[in-house]
Amino acid sequence: MTGLITCAKCNHRYTGVSSISNHRLNIKKRWYRCSGPYANHIRCTNRSVKAEDIEPEVTKIVAQLVQNERLKQSRWTTGTEIASAPSGPRNDGGGTAARNDGGLLKNKLKINQEKQSKLMDAYLENLLGEDVYRAKITELRNGKETAMSKESKGYKNMPKKACPERLVVSEAEPSRRVYIRTFGCQMNEHDSGRVKDLLTTRDFCFTEEPGEADILLFNTCSVRKRAEDRVVGRIASLKALKERRPDVIFGILGCMAEALREDLFIKLPHVDFLCGPADLDRIPEIIKRVKSGARRLIYLDGHKAKKIPEFPEDRGVAKNAYVKIMEGCDNFCSYCVVPYVRGRERSRPLEEILKEIDSLVHKGVQRITLLGQNVNSYGKGLKQGVSFAGLLKKIDDSARGKAEVNFFTSHPKDASTQLFKVIAGCRSVSKSLHLPLQSGSNKILKKMNRGYTVEKYKKLIKDFRKIAKGADLTTDIIVGFPGETKKDFNDTLKAVKEIKFSGAYIFKYSPRPFTEAGKLKDSVPKEEKETRHAALLSAQKEICRKKK
Repeated sequence: MTGLITCAKCNHRYTGVSSISNHRLNIKKRWYRCSGPYANHIRCTNRSVKAEDIEPEVTKIVAQLVQNERLKQSRWTTGTEIASAPSGPRNDGGGTAARNDGGLLKNKLKINQEKQSKLMDAYLENLLGEDVYRAKITELRNGKETAMSKESKGYKNMPKKACPERLVVSEAEPSRRVYIRTFGCQMNEHDSGRVKDLLTTRDFCFTEEPGEADILLFNTCSVRKRAEDRVVGRIASLKALKERRPDVIFGILGCMAEALREDLFIKLPHVDFLCGPADLDRIPEIIKRVKSGARRLIYLDGHKAKKIPEFPEDRGVAKNAYVKIMEGCDNFCSYCVVPYVRGRERSRPLEEILKEIDSLVHKGVQRITLLGQNVNSYGKGLKQGVSFAGLLKKIDDSARGKAEVNFFTSHPKDASTQLFKVIAGCRSVSKSLHLPLQSGSNKILKKMNRGYTVEKYKKLIKDFRKIAKGADLTTDIIVGFPGETKKDFNDTLKAVKEIKFSGAYIFKYSPRPFTEAGKLKDSVPKEEKETRHAALLSAQKEICRKKK
């Protein structure tokens, strides 16, 4: 069908680009791009109309945005003529009727400028993907041309007058649409955001629909078996997409890639590559190799490097942001796979962190969360010799009270009164502490290799509440650890009721690969784990209810 359509400007054939749906605008369209020298000539047609019956209509979206905060206050200088949907109800292929009243604009439709801007805003955001669109809008407001206007093959060195329809805001090239799904902790959310930044700088765009993507990335968690099962189930459910479109790329990122390695190719044969948490900066290189025909690529063990990889700092404005201050863990708790998949502790240099914090505050970020597997260990191996408490003080100076600073996760054996004083005394640091207890039984804590006793933990909490009065305290607890008796569990229940946490994350133990606990017999039956989990959860809910 696409071969029957020729460009109104240069008579070259159009090639299909993509189909888009926007229920907010009641449209379902197919887009075409000229295959000739003017690669920016874009045309939109209704899918329900035969291509050869459509009069050539080239979309003119050359935009000149005034420096206003909102796009709805902007004006478009030329050509807002875009084909409208057909009048009357029709079947759009999805079993719903489409209307023409909110569709794309034609000259004969009289519509005020504010409404027109809103429609154009929503329409382009849908076409390009929110992240790419917002990034291009930011470039326009800063008076810069987009990468499309500089790099397109058809007019790389062409003056503006030679091609008046050149797009300032353009859609991404085919095969560059990316879907990212994140499982697990805040560290994974942070890593996915950095991968997104990295690909955005290389003109990839993003979609929330896996069926629309050319590249599907899954950033995974391996802390519990249940998390792994969810990932495998989700990726397996998309196998049919690979069968329909063999050129679609599937990649598994993060902790599962490091933990399960080649076994993932056996479970999920349609996956093209694995990439560990410390190799995420190599994603563009990996994608390029897969597009060249390589399959079953493995990029792991990057955590053995001493330095944390750097990513572009080109994030958009948001209220919340994550900042990684360190990576890895040296504690080797007997149940935890993290040291094996994230590697040994590596701290980011102080100046790098402060520079990023200052940038985020300048952009208007209101809440910053510092991330690390054990933030209390920050600074080990750095020449500056700065402790985590010292880092918080310097961050407080950078934030200047304009952003709230939180952090995850702390380890009781490294917590100190110096840290508690910083929490209490710094205006930007959140008055809260997440300090995992894991068990209220000294016997189980020893088997877990936690490095403290229940008595030491309670002493820390007493000091914390004395120094940081009114601060929130949350924790993590595992039930059903190998060898946990009813007495051990009752000791945990007693400790929770005595300490009265503001909140608790309660997990049922599951054996993990590589770990010492994984070699032990899982002696607590599944039903008993469920019972203990429910009892502890009920007790914590009652504590929270009384606190309110």
